[in-house]
Amino acid sequence: MMKRLCQDPRVAHRDRLVCLVFTAMWSLALPEAAQGQETLESMRKSLLQEVIGQSATLAEQYERALAKLETELATAGDYETAQKVKQRRDEILAVYRGGYLPEGAVALALDQVKLSGSAEVRGDELTGWRSSSAMAEWSAISVPPGEYVLDLEASVHEMPATGLRAAPKDQVEFTLSEVSLLPGAEMNQNRFVVTSSKKEGVWQNVRLGPLRLERRQVALRLMPQTGFPANRVSFRHLRLVPTKPAVIQAADLPQTDPLQESRAALEKTLARSLSEVLRTHEEQRKQQGLPPDARTAELSALLKEKGAAQMLARVLKQAGNLQGWIDVEQAMLIQPEKAEGDRFLIQYGEETQSVCLMWIEGIPLAEDEGKARSLAERLNLDPAALSPLASASRDFTLAYLQGRGFRVMMRPSPGPDGRHAALVFIPGVGLYQNVLVEQGLAFVQPRDRSSGAGLEEGFYASLELSQKRAQRLKNGAWAMTLEEKK
Repeated sequence: MMKRLCQDPRVAHRDRLVCLVFTAMWSLALPEAAQGQETLESMRKSLLQEVIGQSATLAEQYERALAKLETELATAGDYETAQKVKQRRDEILAVYRGGYLPEGAVALALDQVKLSGSAEVRGDELTGWRSSSAMAEWSAISVPPGEYVLDLEASVHEMPATGLRAAPKDQVEFTLSEVSLLPGAEMNQNRFVVTSSKKEGVWQNVRLGPLRLERRQVALRLMPQTGFPANRVSFRHLRLVPTKPAVIQAADLPQTDPLQESRAALEKTLARSLSEVLRTHEEQRKQQGLPPDARTAELSALLKEKGAAQMLARVLKQAGNLQGWIDVEQAMLIQPEKAEGDRFLIQYGEETQSVCLMWIEGIPLAEDEGKARSLAERLNLDPAALSPLASASRDFTLAYLQGRGFRVMMRPSPGPDGRHAALVFIPGVGLYQNVLVEQGLAFVQPRDRSSGAGLEEGFYASLELSQKRAQRLKNGAWAMTLEEKK
């Protein structure tokens, strides 16, 4: 009888859900006398999870329909009925979002988000989008590679009159993007618009994507196109949902020599890095009104004809300040608990060396107050912001380098602090100094432009372009710069 009632199309959706759960519980109650309490409890939990999983799509459609009805009732001024609809939605969300995620979904936890500008977390809401420098970023999100959409709920309404000149906007526009310099990340930029409901407490369902995530650890950034000082904008229940069920597939057996493949891939990476350095150096000369550099043209031709290995050997011979450097093809970061954003310990073979990234200035830790104060004054930063920025720089370096092989070129003699100044190249990316500077987590060191070989000039030029991008996008520390004194 209960089964026929559950299948009756005249029964309301929520009552069908009750029937389904009741039937599941009834079926588990029958063998209770014959089975132990522990086995029964395990079966009950397993079946309940199966019921929740199988009804998730239907429940999501029902919840979206309730959200639409809630918006219509609130717009029409029927707040009492809208409140009852909201309570029903909250009941559904308590089951399906409070303790359950669809298979393969990943929640963007608000206790793990890094905030900049006016963005803040209040309870289960991400809010405070008053200025264009506001930003929320999740780093090192672990996801299986695949295609995802981002599901969230948004609430947009007018703020009470506060005497501000800014008028409330009818629509707000945001951008969700993957934070990476790796190929393909530039495609994962999604703009979305949310229309103001004019009334507080009205939530709208938003789905954007697709996001094609190709790495197992990704970083995502959410930021507004402009500031919204006259609107209250809030988000909640942010989660990545796979567009297709996850499939585990065994890796194919290697058909070629893995060592040879690694060497070829590394040489390609080095060729791209060197090509970028030469191109940047030539652009710098054009901006300064200087004629083309014959030596740069010679190195570019050598790179095309002979490849990166021979060109690097030529550069090491010609650039006196690089001659004799230690060239490590496969280094790994070790002792992460002692690492800083620009200083860490590496291991290659049986050797270990402490290195610091050359030509950039990292964010000092709290114990180095003198250096922190000097850096804050030079960059017009709030000194209180440097400590969390130093931690963010360290966390970013760990997430980027830990467990990954990379190439290091370092000076043969250590500095006064026992560390070797080094250039770090990431396969498929290029110079890691550029990555850290573009994130606003390190800064280009001031230098005397009258010295330095052509290769050094090219590296510096690329670092300065990365810093300009960080300033323009207000990444990292550049989102916390103080207003210029009038």
